[in-house]
Amino acid sequence: PPMNFHELGIPDGSILVSKDGAYQCTVVGEKKVDFGGIVSSLTTATRKILGLAEDYPLQPSPHWTFNGRTVKEIYESFHSGQTESQ
Repeated sequence: PPMNFHELGIPDGSILVSKDGAYQCTVVGEKKVDFGGIVSSLTTATRKILGLAEDYPLQPSPHWTFNGRTVKEIYESFHSGQTESQ
């Protein structure tokens, strides 16, 4: 299913950090982030940090972390129904 930050427990105002730690964006909606003052999809923000063309197909979730876990890990954990003990 399409990624929805709110469904994954990532509320508006949350800071996502690029995997290399060089960039940040702020969640501003179910499927939108504010990256450098521009509201866009996480895919668009990922293309910018990687220097890719605007139409380059990619999965953005492995490139960003929230509270130390990649967004991909959070997504997969949520959609598999697994819960992790902390």
